Amino acid sequence: MTIPLLQESGILYGPILISSLLFLMGPLPQKALAGLCFSFLTVLSMTILINPFMAWAWDMKRNSLFGLHPAAWIGWAILWGIAAPLTLTRLAQNLLSVPLSFGTTILIFASLDFIFMPLFPQVIQLDSRWIIGDLITLLLIFIPALLLFHTTVARTHLSYRALVIAGTFTSLLFALPLILISSAQDYSQIAQMIEHLNPAQRTGIWIATITGALPGCAAASEFYRQGKGTPVPFDPPTHLVTSGVYRYLRNPMQLSITSLLIIQAIALQRQEPLILALIGFCYSIGLAKWSEHEDLKKRFGNTWANYQKKSRSWIPYWNPPLPAPQAVIFVDQTCQNCSALGEWTSNSFPNIKIKPANQYEYGKLLRLCYRDLNTKEEWYGTSALARCFMHKHLGWAFIAWFMLLPGFSWLLNQCFDVSGLRNDNKQKEPLIK
Repeated sequence: MTIPLLQESGILYGPILISSLLFLMGPLPQKALAGLCFSFLTVLSMTILINPFMAWAWDMKRNSLFGLHPAAWIGWAILWGIAAPLTLTRLAQNLLSVPLSFGTTILIFASLDFIFMPLFPQVIQLDSRWIIGDLITLLLIFIPALLLFHTTVARTHLSYRALVIAGTFTSLLFALPLILISSAQDYSQIAQMIEHLNPAQRTGIWIATITGALPGCAAASEFYRQGKGTPVPFDPPTHLVTSGVYRYLRNPMQLSITSLLIIQAIALQRQEPLILALIGFCYSIGLAKWSEHEDLKKRFGNTWANYQKKSRSWIPYWNPPLPAPQAVIFVDQTCQNCSALGEWTSNSFPNIKIKPANQYEYGKLLRLCYRDLNTKEEWYGTSALARCFMHKHLGWAFIAWFMLLPGFSWLLNQCFDVSGLRNDNKQKEPLIK
């Protein structure tokens, strides 16, 4: 066996051996397998995206896939996505506190990285600054993946779980077609594929991408806020979600994924994303549909059956048959602009009542507040206005989903504040319960 092959075997089978021994040490807590799946996929997908920006730290040109040696890529994912979480579990089971177990796990596996990476020169060639690069990947990928495992097992920090899982599957969505298209050393070949597009075409692709992604983003947010869960089967919502985007169709995430893959195929003029879209569509209407139907029927019974009768899987309703939820908006009626906005909202969108802001029970409001009377969830500022928009037809709903995009929602709030739609009282806005 040649030295390069020995090194490739070591960097791949070493983490597999460590993980196997940790598995055999005893039973795992509930949700541990779900956590391991999440952490492994997080490391696997995010490493692909970050590695092209780490060329100053290391080089994996031999047999590389987008600058990553396959053995190093999978070995890293197993080491940090499976072995590290299992080590955290075993340390916590042996009466160490969770913070101490977490810190010890990071110290152990960071040390393994620092010790063993220089021992595989045939797989990874290190620059003098490689330790800085390793610390960056530790902070951006490995520690977040370990936290994802812990919070999944402990069923805590739902917002963090939802955010990281959404980022992971978004990374996979964009990374998988690129892997199928080419085994390029970096992303330069992909950049060349879209050079044929003129500025108008590129703008159109961006608009189509954002539009295609909106239903999926809205669905993930609805799962988190209303369903108290995440979009993946291992960590599902505890309540059947029929509000928001789910009033318009049942499968907004599958629709977004398929749309984005088709847009990739058009932008790159390649058939691989189109094939993936077709495979995903067939899976969704076949095995996934049957499995989802049985699971939801078992968990939610007649509630699911009634929702299924009144909704469509892939083609959204313009005017959904499901009624909008009963809601109330709290408006500062001493503010002329706020009062006018509240009146317009109540008159334009069904099932919304107005209450004076001074009747709000949890402190003094800074902005407009929307409360869903069924779930008691609340939204503030432009997010509250966006929830009102979702009480009407699909056109208003698309505007609402765009308003709720991370970052853009904050920017809109600043614009509304400048327009005089903010209470000048400096008390903090109440936390979302």
